[in-house]
Amino acid sequence: AAILRSHGISKGLLCVGSTIVAVGPPDNQPPFQIAVRHPREKKETIGAVFIRNQSLSTSGDYEKYRMANGKRINHLINTATGSPVEGVAAVSVIGPTGLLTDAFSTAIFVMGPEKGIRFLSSLEEIQGILIETEEQGFSIHQTASWKQPAWEIGIDRRVFLKRVAAALIGLIFSLFPKKTFAQQLLSEEEALRLLMPTADRFELQQYTLTAE
Repeated sequence: AAILRSHGISKGLLCVGSTIVAVGPPDNQPPFQIAVRHPREKKETIGAVFIRNQSLSTSGDYEKYRMANGKRINHLINTATGSPVEGVAAVSVIGPTGLLTDAFSTAIFVMGPEKGIRFLSSLEEIQGILIETEEQGFSIHQTASWKQPAWEIGIDRRVFLKRVAAALIGLIFSLFPKKTFAQQLLSEEEALRLLMPTADRFELQQYTLTAE
């Protein structure tokens, strides 16, 4: 990031594995919006955060793992037991540098749910979220300063719109005679606008940004 700034670059994102570093943007522009992936559904997210001249790092049990007897064995080791960490699906942290966020996301994950949450809450420069695994899903713990006030496990907006569009298009086609089927082809956007003409929130321009 420092090298980019030294060359006059005031706005950009650097992605290095599980860490994203934001250069800028300038104060007169909106911050970068970064989605954090759902720990089990690859195409879904649990929300988005906003960063400016900061870094975001995530440690999780969903990229490097194997299944053994129905149990997920991840690559992060509990140094006290010598066994893979249990009870945590992911930890994401925001901080001033990638060096700090990468180190803290891994350390907090390895601490486990109880110690990790307590330690995360004690840090002044770090904002974070810890996703704890439970028998019936997940529970989410976040610091008071986390830049997204209410997080829930949910479907990504783009995925949701695509599914809605597919269902609506199927409904439209079912209303037309088969002989006119080829003449009534509509795009997803056209179908949405036809059935919901007041839904001007469906914009043609799309933005895709992932940490992968």
